[in-house]
Amino acid sequence: MRAHIFLGITGAVLVASTSLGQTPPIVPRLPQNSSCQDFRRNPDGSWIVLRPSTISGVQVSPGLVLVAHAYYSGLDLAARLNERCR
Repeated sequence: MRAHIFLGITGAVLVASTSLGQTPPIVPRLPQNSSCQDFRRNPDGSWIVLRPSTISGVQVSPGLVLVAHAYYSGLDLAARLNERCR
């Protein structure tokens, strides 16, 4: 019984120690200087992305349609554009 407990604890320590010291990959971000000209508001209230942009730290690609109350990375990006670009 003690051998099983010892092996279990040793395994857990080894698994935990292998992830220590590893750094997460660096993900390049686009500059946060996107402007309202990078988006077009549609008649239905949605927004279309015209150029690669960043909204509140979320990268968006051209052609993406942002709809109110739809969440992208946990944020309602259409609502952010409504506040900023009316």
